Amino acid sequence: MAETYLDRYEVVSEVGRGGMAVVYRGTDHVLHRPVAIKVLHPHLSQKPEARARFAREARVIAKLRHPNVVEVYDFSDEDCERSFIIQEFVPGDTLAAFMEHNDTFLPEIGALLVMAIGRALQHAHDHGVIHRDIKPENIMVRSDGVLKLMDFGIAHVTDMEHLTMTGAIIGSPAHMSPEQVDGKALDGRTDIFSLGTLFFMAVTGRMPFISDTASGLLRAIAEARVPDIRAITRSFPDDLYLILLKMMARSPANRYQTAGEVVEDIGEITSSLGLEADSVELKRFFADPEGHSASVGKRVVAGRLNRADRFMRDGSFALTIRELDVILAADPDNEDAKKCLDKARRAARRKALSKTTVMMAVAVGLVLGTSLAAYKFVPDAFKQWTNQNTQEAARAGLGEPPAPVGPSLKPGGTPRRPLERIESTKTRHTVATRRSRPEAAARKGRELLPVVIQANPPAVRIEVDGVFKGFGTTGRIMLPAGRRKVRLTHPRCDICRSVEYTFNLDPANPLKAPLRYSIAYKDASLMVNGPAGGRVLVNGVPRGGTNRLLKVPMRQPGPLEVTVAVSVKGGPTRTTRATLSPAKTTVVAVE
Repeated sequence: MAETYLDRYEVVSEVGRGGMAVVYRGTDHVLHRPVAIKVLHPHLSQKPEARARFAREARVIAKLRHPNVVEVYDFSDEDCERSFIIQEFVPGDTLAAFMEHNDTFLPEIGALLVMAIGRALQHAHDHGVIHRDIKPENIMVRSDGVLKLMDFGIAHVTDMEHLTMTGAIIGSPAHMSPEQVDGKALDGRTDIFSLGTLFFMAVTGRMPFISDTASGLLRAIAEARVPDIRAITRSFPDDLYLILLKMMARSPANRYQTAGEVVEDIGEITSSLGLEADSVELKRFFADPEGHSASVGKRVVAGRLNRADRFMRDGSFALTIRELDVILAADPDNEDAKKCLDKARRAARRKALSKTTVMMAVAVGLVLGTSLAAYKFVPDAFKQWTNQNTQEAARAGLGEPPAPVGPSLKPGGTPRRPLERIESTKTRHTVATRRSRPEAAARKGRELLPVVIQANPPAVRIEVDGVFKGFGTTGRIMLPAGRRKVRLTHPRCDICRSVEYTFNLDPANPLKAPLRYSIAYKDASLMVNGPAGGRVLVNGVPRGGTNRLLKVPMRQPGPLEVTVAVSVKGGPTRTTRATLSPAKTTVVAVE
């Protein structure tokens, strides 16, 4: 006889197993409908905290009523011998199973997927529920194409934090947020980060963080160095990339603050490209993935061509070129995009040439102005100087005055006032002037180009042309064309050394990926006690002689194991191993 729960829910068959429970398909004999029966594993039922957490799951999910969240019908009391919940049975398969048997999603279809799950998350967050385990295995694709977020078994309820096990890592490591790995307090923004990993995976077919070991994976997530998805999927557009970057920012403060904001921003992009509501488009997609992807692709190309045309008319040639690059990555044979790209590149070159001509004209004007000022004021100063020397010579009884010599350019030999007047014609670039250059360029109609700078480690302070832009990443900033200077500092790092980089912004060849820079680290010191006159090589690189302090450059903050070799003329080479660290001294002996 089949097992029955609460005298009405009869087990029909097992449909899945998880870390906490077994899921059965069942029948509700009162309402005559299929149900899912989720039963806690027996070994967990013996633990009071596990039963309490399982009961909490039932109570919190029962509060949720949303088209994209599974519905809970009934559940057991905490004092029952077996812990279980009765919930909506969703016919279909998991998103993970769908992704195994189908190609990767178009970026815009992946964005629609994010919108649907984002709405479900916003509803849960509004009720104080954090899912904490967003992954394809926990999303059902119902047979009619509706997405259902399920398995809140490890959900974190903001007003019941005491039930969470201190120090425990709860959730799927590959989809965790940095703060989840670090064991910090969580809120809804952790789900936004995990939703970003789902977005990345749906479009590329791989996870953003990959490692051969669990510890390496957790370290990669904690650092949150997200690969540039555009280098993996060339058709991934800049507008969606900026949204993904913000979803997966390392610091929760730099992320989207609510899932609703993610939905809103993506919705503006998809609607501008001619796509319908996510619920409509996703139903069609899951019914016919290949055919509907082709339909969406055509509409997206048409929409982005219109956007490129608008950018072109506005004179934003860099944005035009990037938009067309995305179109041609998705549709390489699109003749309209090819013609528009050639036109945009020619216009960008003309604009750059025009800027150069204007700058040369300004420079010539400054030179002429300075020359005229010198012509007007210097002769008067020279005449005054000559008369003065003539009078002094006459008073001294020297007869004919000496041949005149031009006035000295040193301060002591040049009249003060004329030089002051000449100097006043020069432009003085104060700190305030330098800092206002991007704003001044924008006011003068000078084209600003989008830039994203990412620094390692994430706490590094980033300055561009002397202006602070952020910690770890600048996000999307707009800078004028030309050479720019980046300075990285880390005031709280004793082993770090400030470093500067330069890069060039060219409107005809806009950046296609973030600029990635790393802080520098202080040299390690090495003392090799050995035979006098010995020559020291560290990993094969000569560093100096024995019995004196040597400096070894470091490119990482942690310890570095190296091979130290000592060669003596006429004698054998001797080697040993040493561990070096930035700003620390290591002493080894080589006999």
